[in-house]
Amino acid sequence: MLKHKVVPTSLGDLTLSALTLGDIRSLPNFFSSMEAPANGDITAEFDRFVPAIAVSLRRVHQDITSKTLEEGITLQDFHALVAAMMEIAGVQATGEAKAAGA
Repeated sequence: MLKHKVVPTSLGDLTLSALTLGDIRSLPNFFSSMEAPANGDITAEFDRFVPAIAVSLRRVHQDITSKTLEEGITLQDFHALVAAMMEIAGVQATGEAKAAGA
C-alpha cells in the first residue's frame, strides 16, 4: 500500500502522505461536499480538495497552507495532486475523471 507520493509542481517537488482517520475527521466538508456533484464547477473542486491536499502535505512540508497552494500551484498541478491523493488512498478514477487524468 502506497503511503507517500512525490509530485512535481510549480512549488517544487511536494510529498503527499496518506491521510489518517483523524485528518479526515478534521475535514468535515470533504465528504459532505461529495454528496452534491460539482457539475464541472472547478471552484467547488478547489474548495473540497485544497484543504485535504494541504493536510496531506503538512507531514513533510510543515509550512504549506491552503493559501500557499492556491497562490502557487497551477491547474495542472492541482489535478496531479488530486490524482496522487486518490492513488495513495487506493481510489481509482472512473468515467470522466479517468479520461481527464489519462
